[in-house]
Amino acid sequence: MGLSAKLARAAAAAAGAAARAVPGASTGSVQDAAARNGNGGVSGQAPAHEHEHEHEHEHEHEHEHEHEHEHEHEQAGRSATAQRLDHLEFAGLQLATPLGPLHVGRALLRGVQADASLAGGTLDELQLHDLALTVASRATAGAAGGARQPMSWRVEPAAALEGEIRAYIDDAAWTFDGDVRVPVRAGVVDFNRAVVAHVGPDSSMGVSASGLHVDAPNGRLPLVAWRTRRLPGVRLEQRGGLLRAAITDRGAIELQPFVEALLAGVVEAAAAPGARDMLARTRLSGHLRPGDGVLGTAGFEATLTGSAAGRNRIELASLAQGPGIALRMATFSASDAHASQRGLRVRVDTIEATTLTLQAGDLAAASTAIELSATCVTLRGLQWRRVAVSRPASDPADRTTAAPG
Repeated sequence: MGLSAKLARAAAAAAGAAARAVPGASTGSVQDAAARNGNGGVSGQAPAHEHEHEHEHEHEHEHEHEHEHEHEHEQAGRSATAQRLDHLEFAGLQLATPLGPLHVGRALLRGVQADASLAGGTLDELQLHDLALTVASRATAGAAGGARQPMSWRVEPAAALEGEIRAYIDDAAWTFDGDVRVPVRAGVVDFNRAVVAHVGPDSSMGVSASGLHVDAPNGRLPLVAWRTRRLPGVRLEQRGGLLRAAITDRGAIELQPFVEALLAGVVEAAAAPGARDMLARTRLSGHLRPGDGVLGTAGFEATLTGSAAGRNRIELASLAQGPGIALRMATFSASDAHASQRGLRVRVDTIEATTLTLQAGDLAAASTAIELSATCVTLRGLQWRRVAVSRPASDPADRTTAAPG
């Protein structure tokens, strides 16, 4: 038994003993007063029925005292098992998380209330300043946990995504120096609207059963090759005309189902043979405005909010040094977040963050480093509860048998 639990039980036992002792003392005082009255020379003797009423009155008082002290005992028990702190502050935290190591420069906790065992409690507000999370690479995660289990994802904000992605490709070896602009409208990348501008006639971009490509003056240049046949959300290019040689539709990608399948491992892609060097010399930029909706997977979900107020807007750019990309959000807003890990259930009413940045290394490499940082993350209305967990031999994932209240 932990020290806090022992102290709580000891306090409850002491409160119970005190509650049991006081009624006896009250009874004794009444009996002493009656004895003094009996020895005080009071003339006459009260009738028997008056004595009976007096005893009934005393008995009622004893019951009232017992009920009062039972209530005090319950209050004492609750205060012994529930602790509240108005303010806590930590600095220089280094934490191990399922995703990777987490560093927090300063943490502020306000309105902490927990039971003695810390198995459940609430937190009014949690502020994390100078947060940095390094996500384990795909190679490291696979080595540590064996074969990855497919996970179902929900990326509802992608369904209303608006914006534009721009890529400047500098590749003299391919005689292809181009400025590529790909618009995103209502969560769909329509390659019929994509523009590939360069010296001479413009080129076009499209998606086929083989992957993403650019049709340049010197022929088709593969960019990304699919490694799977299933391509949820992808509308492949269509051909028509004489001998079906002309391209009548360059295809499109509906981002929500495509991204969900990509994250779940249903879709796999890699740089096309010969295109890796060109992609390394490609500089990306763009701006995206996701919609509201649920974002997450098994074990963690949150609902993005505030798109109408201009929150959660994404600016993307290539890293200044080496291959990779950076996504930045000036403000991040979400609500109704809940997470479950090894029997610990957590719910958060709202999450807000400022200067949120995600940096990913070479996405085409077998091992990709991902770093998440934020100037400040604020969580409000946090609840946690530890629940019973069953682990069937056929299912390594946690299964909770109770839900948080």
